[in-house]
Amino acid sequence: MKILLIKISSMGDIIDSTAIIRSMNSLYPDAQIDMVIDPAYLKLVSNLNIVSNFFFFDESTYKNLLSYKKNKFLVFANFFKVLKKIQLEIKKVRMTYYDYIFDLQGIEKSLLFYFLSRGKQKNCKWSLPYKSIYENRHSHAVYALFATVRKCDQFKSIPFSFPFYQPEVSTEELLDLNSKANYDFSAINKNDCINENLNKSNNNKGPGENLKKTSDNIRYIVDNIRYIVISPFTRWETKNYPILYYLIIAVLLANEGYKVFLTGSKGESIKFREQIDVIKNYVFNDFILYDRFYALEILENIDKLQSKNNIQDIGKQKETDKQQDIDKQKETNKTCNSNKLEEILENFNKLQDKKKIIDLIGMISIDQLGYLISKSALFIGGDSLASHLASACNTANIVIFGPTSPLRVGPLNTQNSIIVRNTTIDCLECYQRKCKLKGIENKKCMNSLSPYKIFDLALLLLKKQKIQIQHMNENKNN
Repeated sequence: MKILLIKISSMGDIIDSTAIIRSMNSLYPDAQIDMVIDPAYLKLVSNLNIVSNFFFFDESTYKNLLSYKKNKFLVFANFFKVLKKIQLEIKKVRMTYYDYIFDLQGIEKSLLFYFLSRGKQKNCKWSLPYKSIYENRHSHAVYALFATVRKCDQFKSIPFSFPFYQPEVSTEELLDLNSKANYDFSAINKNDCINENLNKSNNNKGPGENLKKTSDNIRYIVDNIRYIVISPFTRWETKNYPILYYLIIAVLLANEGYKVFLTGSKGESIKFREQIDVIKNYVFNDFILYDRFYALEILENIDKLQSKNNIQDIGKQKETDKQQDIDKQKETNKTCNSNKLEEILENFNKLQDKKKIIDLIGMISIDQLGYLISKSALFIGGDSLASHLASACNTANIVIFGPTSPLRVGPLNTQNSIIVRNTTIDCLECYQRKCKLKGIENKKCMNSLSPYKIFDLALLLLKKQKIQIQHMNENKNN
């Protein structure tokens, strides 16, 4: 049996597609599975050692060739170069006559390969009557992929699998990561994921031996893996949690004795440093300048404020007096919070100097990022590739959601995950890349989430592993 899968991008979706690949391989171990993919994401799938042949749609190269900024006078000539490159890849695909072709993407670039490839039976993600499944924000994207495949009678019984990623790095990449992170990752022996160990049974060993192995492994993780990965950026501006809040979380975790690594792409490295400079210069928007909820109390519920910071009986004051008190209160908050921010930044810089917080943003590859996350005790970040990697590696994770739905794109393995979002926001899950709200209301779904609560949740999730050890030891003694 010959199968062609078309899943070109994006990174999180590629991670999701590993579930389909693994399930197909378990159902038909001898089947030839080929795949159309962006070469930038190749290693996310190739590490499975299941896919026989890869065909490429190199989107970043094509965009560079067709960029007016870089090649203003060569765009016309480059257009034909791009067409030729795509034509060559399609020609390679057409050399094989497939039994089944699945377009798991359903967009223009994937449909090009879908229609021009040769096969007995073709199924596209967006074809009716299954379209409602894919548009349903309360149905996970991975289930949508399985719905596409199960259209075929041959795959109706395909077993469900979780997305899986096993990062592989060369010796050179590992040494490079050790050097940049000032940490010896080769000393970490995180063999099996905690929850997998808890649920697995070993038929060749007695229950006591298997329980001891699991208990020892979790104890090792709790006692020896003392680092946490924080990935502050996503591809959408609306999905980004405030940098200042990530700094607060990083400082608090570092003070608890954990080493904290900040990760991201090269482009995000520039953005990160720009935002740090903004914070250092105290050029804040209304939200970051002072506590958001307190600001709303002052600006929207001024009549309810009584005897707070020397403001007495505000409801009976004249409008002009109210405005003066508001201005005075804002100045007081600016001063207080400026001092707080200065303290946070000072602690952040000190912890960086002590190598307790290490900035790896823009310094490591996707493979190194996956390896870093897979070995960590905890991941914290927004809805991004990094959060998908954490879930696929079965690393404990806290994922911050706002404009997107965790039911659709969140971690499937909920035993090891905590979803953080403000469910009181009316415009939650708006799926907008740019927030339509202005001023203090801008990105309120993300900005209203307290970093101190996320820190508490992080400690809770880290301590959960110790509780598991205690329960297993109790069972063992019984």
